[in-house]
Amino acid sequence: MTAQAVSNHTRRIVLSGFFFFTGICFASWASRIPDVKMQLGLNDAQFGGMLLFLPLGSFLGIPLSGSLNSIYGSNRMLKIAAILYPFALMMLGLATNTWQLGIGLFFFGMAGNLYNVSVNTQAVVLAKSFEKSIISTFHGFWSLAGFGGGLVGGFFVAKQMSVLSQFVTIAIISYIFLLFAHSYL
Repeated sequence: MTAQAVSNHTRRIVLSGFFFFTGICFASWASRIPDVKMQLGLNDAQFGGMLLFLPLGSFLGIPLSGSLNSIYGSNRMLKIAAILYPFALMMLGLATNTWQLGIGLFFFGMAGNLYNVSVNTQAVVLAKSFEKSIISTFHGFWSLAGFGGGLVGGFFVAKQMSVLSQFVTIAIISYIFLLFAHSYL
């Protein structure tokens, strides 16, 4: 499919899907925080310390994400980030000790930042081809995914399914979406 054959409306729909999947990855993690804490047997202070690795990865990923997007373009970097972010989510489900969780949260923060910078860059570029502002609709899909991730988490908890099974399910669905959507960026 050529780039000219894809309408801006179609690109907008597909890009909304990318915003949705970054949101549902994060919301899936957030919905299972208590379970991860319990699985690792951490008290509030220990787990609170572990949670600092996520914003640390995100913060240190800011200059890296911006540089990579400038050098390689947001199209390529979004495709890479759409692979890394769900993978990082699964890493969190695989953590069996604090150092694995710390590394996983750091990587999740960095991959999330790369995803966010790339997808927002795509949104800004696409928005220039519309007469009205469309950026808020993309962020609306991210917010909608927050509700979706909470519902998914609640379903998996109610069915007494593992954190890992939820995270793998979200990753698989994200990868299926990427398989079909990547050519529309």
